[in-house]
Amino acid sequence: MPHQHNIFYTLDKLSKESLTQWNDHSNRLKEYIYQNYMYFAQKRSEIFSDLTQSLLCECKQYQFNDWQRVVSFKHCLNPLSTRGSVKNPSGGRFNIGNINPTIFPPFGALYLAEDRATAIREKYGLPKSNSSHDGLSSYDLNLTKQESETIVVLSGKVNVVLDLCSQKNLEKFYRHIQTIKNPQHLFKIAKNLKVQPTMAIKTLNQLYQTIFDENWRYYPNQCNIPANSQILGQIVYEAGIEAILYPSTKDGKKCLAVLPKNFQNSESYIKINVNHAPKEIERNLLFLSKDTFEKFL
Repeated sequence: MPHQHNIFYTLDKLSKESLTQWNDHSNRLKEYIYQNYMYFAQKRSEIFSDLTQSLLCECKQYQFNDWQRVVSFKHCLNPLSTRGSVKNPSGGRFNIGNINPTIFPPFGALYLAEDRATAIREKYGLPKSNSSHDGLSSYDLNLTKQESETIVVLSGKVNVVLDLCSQKNLEKFYRHIQTIKNPQHLFKIAKNLKVQPTMAIKTLNQLYQTIFDENWRYYPNQCNIPANSQILGQIVYEAGIEAILYPSTKDGKKCLAVLPKNFQNSESYIKINVNHAPKEIERNLLFLSKDTFEKFL
């Protein structure tokens, strides 16, 4: 039998000094990003009342029937729970997850969509076209594994809803954050790091685009700070607004991010038809209202 030789290829070669420099630069970059975030957070806190009022005055009541929610099969006995949106470090588009609870208090959201296809795309981050490419499905291309799932049909009425399907509903909000100027003292740090400085939002359209950024998970995952959409979600949450109506970035259909804790002093409700549910589910887990909201947090 012929002798087999093991062949090794060097893909990269780094010295100890290079690794030390890389780690140092990475830490300084993260510190810059954090300082930049805290600067804008402080400026927002100074006009917080104006920001919340600008959103509240654009809210309306919203009623819906036969909307859809997708949950993993293992969580099917509590399909209205928001706990998964908090346990996930990146959170959801409009809620803060378990990034760093001591600095960024997490809060959950219940995500719904107007039809089944949109609910599935939103849950798994799938594009509108589910066709394969070079033998890879949309699940493969989005690094998502298929799993057993439950799809529930919901109806409800939510009294205080911010409608982000229309960009103009953020116009008053934008006028207030427009007053926040760029952090001049941080520009020097960015220059030393040889990175582009983070700039204040300059237009309403730019604000809207950052909220619906496809890559919104970058900041919570890589930098341990909330994304712009999550910052807006936090302001909405603290304003007492009960839900955000928004267009899916996958197919443009309507979605809702519901904030159950804000139901506590409201007549709003979301329900699953009791006749559709297996008897193993507790009846009070089929109805989200001021009397039951705590069960879903």
